[in-house]
Amino acid sequence: MVGEGDVPKSNLLFSIFKTGTVTLVMKVITDAKGKFNASGLPVGDFDFKWELNTYITVTETNVHIAAGKELKRKIVLKKV
Repeated sequence: MVGEGDVPKSNLLFSIFKTGTVTLVMKVITDAKGKFNASGLPVGDFDFKWELNTYITVTETNVHIAAGKELKRKIVLKKV
């Protein structure tokens, strides 16, 4: 996860919900390099939310997780 100017963002909260619900499946925090690991996520469809103080929250809905596949994302956060 990076902020404006391509600077990695640590301590960003990444939440994963069952698609279309507020049922939390997993929550992780990014490391000093803006990376996270959500291994162990079951196969299915999910909504993603990235949050960090002073930045606009980013959401992504209906993301499909397939068995044995790695899913990568590069999210750019913008200041409020």
